[in-house]
Amino acid sequence: MTPETITDPVLIRKHLAEIRQRGFVALPGIGVAEWTGVAVPVPGPGDRIAAALNAIVPREGADVPFAVPALLTAAHGISRSLKAAGDPRLR
Repeated sequence: MTPETITDPVLIRKHLAEIRQRGFVALPGIGVAEWTGVAVPVPGPGDRIAAALNAIVPREGADVPFAVPALLTAAHGISRSLKAAGDPRLR
């Protein structure tokens, strides 16, 4: 935890709603104050969220607009594989 770690349940719910709407999260001070965590969801079969894909980047000069599309592209590929593996007709 860092001084920026969100622990208030009301704020956590607010942030989760914003993340769902935006489709990604970028949080400075994740784990270590000098890092920024960027994460995107990975949908699986039935479009249920199966996992999250993240990157931890230096906070100073963090290029979130660059990291998000790269993570979304990777998450899309993983999602396609998960969905194919979950559908026996595609084997």
